[in-house]
Amino acid sequence: MLPTDGDGPRVAVARQWFRDVILPHRVRDKEANNAFRLVDMGEDAPGSELFPVFDPNANAWDPDEWERFFAQFGQVKFVTVSVDNDRLLAALAKKRYMEEMIKMESADTDIVHRALKDAADPTKSAPKRSLVRRLRQVLGMGGYRVWSVFVMFETEEAQRRCLRETRIGLCSTHFDWTSTGLSARVRFRGTNILHVEQAVEPSSVQWKSVGVPWRRRVMQQVLTMCIVGGMMTGVYFLTLWLKRDLVGDEAGNVDDKTDFDTDRRGRLYILPWVLAVTDIFGCRFLAYVDRLEQHQTKEREQLSTLNKLLLFRGFNGAVVLYLLTDFTDTLSQQNLIQIQALLIANLLTAPVLQLMSPVGSCYRWYYGPKAKTQRKLNSYYSGAYWKLAERYTQITKSVGIALFYKSLLPTGLIITGLSLLVNYWVDKYCLLRKWKTPPRFDGLLARASRYHLLIMALVSLIMMGHWYNGWPFDRSTQLAVRAAKKLTESRINDSLINTLHIILPFLRYTYPTEAQKNLMNVLYWIILIITCIAVAFLLLKSFYRSWQRYIVGNLPNGFFGGRAKESEIPASQVSSLNGYVPSYDSWYSDFPYLSVPLGTFESRFVSWNGNHKAYCLVNDVLADPQLSDSLGDKPLGQLFGACKQYDMPGATKRTPVTFLDSVSLV
Repeated sequence: MLPTDGDGPRVAVARQWFRDVILPHRVRDKEANNAFRLVDMGEDAPGSELFPVFDPNANAWDPDEWERFFAQFGQVKFVTVSVDNDRLLAALAKKRYMEEMIKMESADTDIVHRALKDAADPTKSAPKRSLVRRLRQVLGMGGYRVWSVFVMFETEEAQRRCLRETRIGLCSTHFDWTSTGLSARVRFRGTNILHVEQAVEPSSVQWKSVGVPWRRRVMQQVLTMCIVGGMMTGVYFLTLWLKRDLVGDEAGNVDDKTDFDTDRRGRLYILPWVLAVTDIFGCRFLAYVDRLEQHQTKEREQLSTLNKLLLFRGFNGAVVLYLLTDFTDTLSQQNLIQIQALLIANLLTAPVLQLMSPVGSCYRWYYGPKAKTQRKLNSYYSGAYWKLAERYTQITKSVGIALFYKSLLPTGLIITGLSLLVNYWVDKYCLLRKWKTPPRFDGLLARASRYHLLIMALVSLIMMGHWYNGWPFDRSTQLAVRAAKKLTESRINDSLINTLHIILPFLRYTYPTEAQKNLMNVLYWIILIITCIAVAFLLLKSFYRSWQRYIVGNLPNGFFGGRAKESEIPASQVSSLNGYVPSYDSWYSDFPYLSVPLGTFESRFVSWNGNHKAYCLVNDVLADPQLSDSLGDKPLGQLFGACKQYDMPGATKRTPVTFLDSVSLV
């Protein structure tokens, strides 16, 4: 079955992507008569009057209680109470996915209805609940715990006032104790010292992972880093085996070296192209490794992916060849050919595969004509999923390899410049034609990437010292470097000298020329001074941020406070204002499933227009008689959380209060 557009599926999809990507801030619902809205980026950014509370009371489900508490700082416009109900939402999303899969296989509603009815097994009993869970249900504590609360004020002045008066370190919020004599009016329910921060973008929140404790998140990241270390070890031993058995060592005692080099020259390209292939498959494998981690925001998830990818790709691209190269082979023709071939392989492999997209082409050309329904066919043309972190590491890796070997192969900078140009145009084409609509992220990845480039520049300086100190890389130079290292080991602790050996070159007593000796004396101190400055900067910055975060508390709008100009435009005058509406991102749907009741706020607070009720998982529970009866008298807010707007059309606005003591919190 083909799309209804008479020009065919490829033209129809191209037109759809032109509308969605050329106007990236247009949000369109496929099932709502192609309704859309445009977001004016000249307006105030939504979220400037928002902030989250990350340590609320576990049973504080009522948004009115939070509104009464924060009304002392200014008029509250919107309150979101989210609960840790990931397992419930996952089950409902899977149920919705199975229904969608059945509908894709048949357009006959009777067949779909019978299939859904037969899918349930009436003989299968429900899983037994634990004793603790049954006791909690009897005591009326069966709801999911509240994990965070998001509050939107009418003005940014109220938001800043709240952040100033509730500013306190994480240690105090964790133990609900402080020596500063914090007033009881800024303690929730008179005891809880709230952990209040500035909010991220509404689309950045990972609603299904926000309830995960920090200890579990740390253990997950340790596990994934161990997996990355195992991948790096595997790549090293794979390339070591290839070098010994296929590529071979240097000519050695071969009589006719011309014939040997001619025969071996073709095999020199095996190692670089294998590294290019392991780079591609390693990135794909790390995409599955990332699923072992849970992050509260999408930026943090992308940052973790960025760090792991850069660590693996940097080792796979530059460090492996360095570890496999003998000292006396550093300037050999064979080694320089391998470095150049690696840069060329990075220039060709990733962009070519990116343009070909064999998996997506297979789905469109092979499975597309066999699709039984229009919805099934459309799913093959929905665009490929991509990660911003992977695109950053592609550029950083190419620059890093060129800087790593720039002293040995300066022409690698030209190849890398061409690689940057090719990647730019290929990414631009894929962004317009092949990929899904780009997600909205803040500048966290860009800032992290800048730090990575600075680290690459520092590594380049360190390696330049090693390359210049080892010239001309003959046997006598190798013995001189070993002698200098051995002499230093007798004076300094072994562990310290091993660390210094990675950074600083061991200066020899004699050099082939006086110019090289003078150069190394100057370069040695340059490396030492710049490295000390970089390490001191990182340590002091980390200490300062930790002190501000855990002891003092961060000021609003940066560590120095008030750097950003305060907006005087109230939230009510912003036409396109996105609220923190809990949703569940699923691979099963192009749109996130809404996971809160929709009757207490206007639909304009949802980031996309269309039939919101069709994507609301709460309605799945209310529409199912069995699920609805099992709720009993349990409020929906204890299972799904709540969003409430306090300036709904026709609603009576409550007079703002000045002090909390005049408001009842019961």
